[in-house]
Amino acid sequence: MKNRSTRRKHSFLHRMKIGYYRHISDRRRYLRKPIRVKVTEKVSGLFEHFASTNISAGGMFLKSDRPFAIGANLKIEFLLPGDEDPVQADAQVVRTTPPGNFHDYCAGMGIVFTAIEEEDRKRIEEFIKRSGLS
Repeated sequence: MKNRSTRRKHSFLHRMKIGYYRHISDRRRYLRKPIRVKVTEKVSGLFEHFASTNISAGGMFLKSDRPFAIGANLKIEFLLPGDEDPVQADAQVVRTTPPGNFHDYCAGMGIVFTAIEEEDRKRIEEFIKRSGLS
């Protein structure tokens, strides 16, 4: 048995190569696909528009310099590329990324679908399968 003090410490890059750090996508329930669509959200009688950055059958990330608070409930609508019927869903904000963050992540909010028709969820899954993963 090697003495702990003489055991070689691996570099960060080596740990990344061997999978020591699990990527966040490994923990996700649904496959995720980059997508750029206009998402309309109805807030207190007004419509706000957001651009999405990615989508899964469980939710999406919306760009915004003024993200809603975590826990906020949304009613959204968007068109998948090549579709004519809009996807409609109730959603909830589960994470936010403020503008000017030090990791250079896109400012916005991650939302999960809390109520979505099963047909719409399947359309999203089919879109992801058709376009392949990136």
